[in-house]
Amino acid sequence: MGKEKVKRILTSVERKSGYGKALKLDIITAKIIHKKETKLFKKVPKNKRHTMTRDNGCEFGDHDRDLEKKTKMKVYRANPYHSWERGSNENWNGLLRQYFPKGMYLLILHK
Repeated sequence: MGKEKVKRILTSVERKSGYGKALKLDIITAKIIHKKETKLFKKVPKNKRHTMTRDNGCEFGDHDRDLEKKTKMKVYRANPYHSWERGSNENWNGLLRQYFPKGMYLLILHK
C-alpha cells in the first residue's frame, strides 16, 4: 500500500514455475482483484500454470473456485499469519520493496 493509503501493488505468483506479475491498482475490491488475476493468468502459457497460494485478506474474496475453473490452476489459501506458506509471493514482495519502499507514494507509477 502506498503512502496515500489508496493505491496498492498486487503481486500474483504461480508457485511452481515462479512466474509472477505485479499490478498497480487504484481501487481494491475482491471483484476487481479476481478479474485482474483471471485475465493475467489466462495469458500465461498452460505449462506455467499450476498452483498459486493466496493470502486470507478480504480483498481476495471467495472467488478461488471460479479462478481455478477459469485459469486451470489449483488455488490454495495460506493459514492466517503463516506467511511462509506463501513463500514465492513473499519473496516477490521483498524484491519489490527494494524499488518501492514502505511509505512511497505510488502516484508516480504507470499502469
